[in-house]
Formats: sequence, structure tokens, C-alpha cells
Amino acid sequence: MRRPQRGRPGFRMRHLNQSGQFASGNPRYYYKGHVKYGGQAIAMPDAPPDSPEFRAAYTAAEEMPLPRITRAKAGTLGEKMERYLASDDFLNGLRSSTRGNRRPILSDIGEKYGYVPFRKIETQHIKFDLTKFDPHPANNRLRAWKGFYKWADATGEIAVDPARHIRKRATPESDGHTPWARPDFDQFREYWSLEPPQRLAFEVFYRSLASVVDALKFSPASATEGWLVYQRQKPQRKRRARKTVGVAVIPWSRQNAPEWFEWSDDLEAAHAAQNERHLTYIVTKFGKPRSIKATSQWFSAACSDAGLPDLSAHGIRKGRAATLKENGATTEQRMAIEGHETEEEASFYSRSADLRRVISGTKVPTQSGKLEILANKRKEFK
Repeated sequence: MRRPQRGRPGFRMRHLNQSGQFASGNPRYYYKGHVKYGGQAIAMPDAPPDSPEFRAAYTAAEEMPLPRITRAKAGTLGEKMERYLASDDFLNGLRSSTRGNRRPILSDIGEKYGYVPFRKIETQHIKFDLTKFDPHPANNRLRAWKGFYKWADATGEIAVDPARHIRKRATPESDGHTPWARPDFDQFREYWSLEPPQRLAFEVFYRSLASVVDALKFSPASATEGWLVYQRQKPQRKRRARKTVGVAVIPWSRQNAPEWFEWSDDLEAAHAAQNERHLTYIVTKFGKPRSIKATSQWFSAACSDAGLPDLSAHGIRKGRAATLKENGATTEQRMAIEGHETEEEASFYSRSADLRRVISGTKVPTQSGKLEILANKRKEFK
């Protein structure tokens, strides 16, 4: 879940303390989220709190690992929690995005119940803690509890896992990220000119239909002979236990793009408008790679600035999948471009398509040939 940010309506930043002003007149802030764990205060840049520079510095400070020290009383939940946060299971056994989501939850648990003797905690206590939250955050908190006790069980800290048999709460059905529509694409392009990096990131998402974790790897050198072929890193929907990945192929030149792909030259134009060249398209202002979480937050802020506060980077993927279906792309063609291995997954991502246009045939270009899929190689439309 994205953490609130200062400078945007309804959002705020935590752990910031103001101490005087810079010569420019901007307030001088220090991030003190790690101080209570024995860390040092981190100076924020000389910039307004709602500027991209300040947000990036805040996100970097927030994602810094906590100091590996133990301050809680021995035998308490807080002491075990600190050991878990410094353990190899947490630091190396989880993805960076998972650690980013769970760390603030575990820290909150430690702050609230850290004084409680560890062996006194029972299932009923964990259930009571979860009742204070709505279904989605409660389930995220339950995952954090379960991960912690799984470590405690493996290290011999407990004989019985009190979180093992707690079930997730039922949540309302949702399609997840809101799909973009054509007017949304136009509105974002109208607000962000070709020069800002936000526009370049948008064009990468638009052309590739990729999720953030994959788009961060792309560069002008990623394509071969006008095709971009890559293996998706995110596990397929409803098949997470197998950890399978799909192979996606994207037309990366106008001559390879079918009419239903809705080709645009804006990616090349936005890349040419950048002052500097880097190894990948999406980088920080210092030319360094962006993290997945920071990129998602940064791009969501760009959407809000463009008057699209409910949209995100992943919604572009779903919106583009819908337009491909509206334009008459076959299921097999959409599966190839989106990197899906099942028709169910392809149908899920194109659910927001304007089915009336599909049925009436008002925009169904002529299909020529068929899609030939070659395993782990370039796939071509013949």
C-alpha cells in the first residue's frame, strides 16, 4: 500500500521535523523515522515538500534499512521483532517490495505491543489486533504476523504458532488498478510535455504494456530487429504457487506494428527530448535505477498532477489491453503482447474494453495472417 505524502490533498508524510529554513526560504526538514531505532536523522533537500526532488529524497530515506540493534527488553515481543527484522529470513528471504510493505506493519506492531512477554501472546491477541483494521489492511497485517511467527517457529522460539490457523477476512471483489481510457492517455500527454522524465516513463508503459517491475529494465538497446521480447517477472494470476512467468513480445517499430496496436512515435520523441542518455529509460534525476516502490509512487504523483488521481502505472497496462480487444486483436495476439499464458488472464486484463464497439464492428481492422509463437525467441506476425 502506498504511504501518504505531504503536499498532495489528503496525504501527509510522517517522521518529518522542521528545524529552521534554508537561505532560499524553503523550510529545513529532517527525516527521523529511524531515530527511535538508534539511527541518525536524515537531512531533506533544499526544495518544497511537494516537489519531485523532496518526494524522491523522502522515499529513499523511508526505504533505508533499520539499524541492526536490539533495544527492547529481552524476552519481549519487541526484542523478537527486532531480531526478525535483522534476520536473513527477512532481509534476503523476501522481495524488496514485500519488505517495504511489511516493515512499517511490523514496526507498528512492535511499537504497540513490544513490551508484552513474547510467550504470553496467544491467537486471541492477534485476532483482537486485526479487528482494528478494514479487511484489506487486516489481511496485509495478518501476513506480517504469519511471516514473523514462521521465522520464530523455524528458529525454535516457539512450540506452537498462534497465527497459523487464523484465516484471512473476506474482501470485496475488485478488479484492482483502474484501467486507463483513451481520454486519460490524451490528458496525461497534454499535461506532461515530451521533456519531463514522467512523460518518457508514460510512453514506455504505453508502448510495452509492461508492469513497473519489467519496464524498469527496458532501454533503447532492449529491442532487436524492431521487436521487444522479455520474460515477465510477476507470477501469473492464480498460479503464484508455481511462480511461472510469461514471455511477452512487443512491436518496437512502426513497420512491425499491426493497425490494432495503435502505434505512436511519442516514445522516440520523448527519449530524444531528454538532456542526458542513460542505460535504461526510467531513472532518477541522478541517472540511477529506480526501485519498484519508488517508481510506482513517483508515477502516481505524476498522474495526480495531471488531474488523474485514481490512476497508476499498472492501469496503463489494463487500459491498453482493453483497446487492443476493442480494435479487433485476437485472444492469441493479446496473450503474446501481454505475456499471458492463459486465455483467462488475457480476458481479465481486457475486461474494460468497449464491447459495444467490438460487437458493432465500428473499429475492427483487417486481420492478416496468424501469430506464430516461438518459445523464448522472437515472435512475428506473418
